[in-house]
Amino acid sequence: MLATLGVLILWFGWFGFNPGSTMGAAVNDISLTAANTNLAAAAAAIGAAVTAWLLFGKPDLTMTLNGALAGLYMICGLVMFNVIKGVVGLRVSAEEEMAGLDATEHGNTAYPEFGASSRS
Repeated sequence: MLATLGVLILWFGWFGFNPGSTMGAAVNDISLTAANTNLAAAAAAIGAAVTAWLLFGKPDLTMTLNGALAGLYMICGLVMFNVIKGVVGLRVSAEEEMAGLDATEHGNTAYPEFGASSRS
């Protein structure tokens, strides 16, 4: 019973973390983040319950609770990934990618034989 209560408290507290970290954003962003947080935890809990049912012949509460926590953890990583992608950016420009990061960042070519070649 204490484990269930702990997971429910964490689940509720996660709404202060994921949607609460987007308070500077628009209201639609906050509500979308809250809905995604809840759906991720619920889907992972259901998935864990079904997996336990298939493996053990009955649903297991501890597996279901761990599934909910895994869903919360995973959605948090996705939120942080998208924040970093939006603020800092994760990719280089198309020109830098074609030239190669070794040339643009370090000033030399790491694999000179790995380049565009003309084929007849």
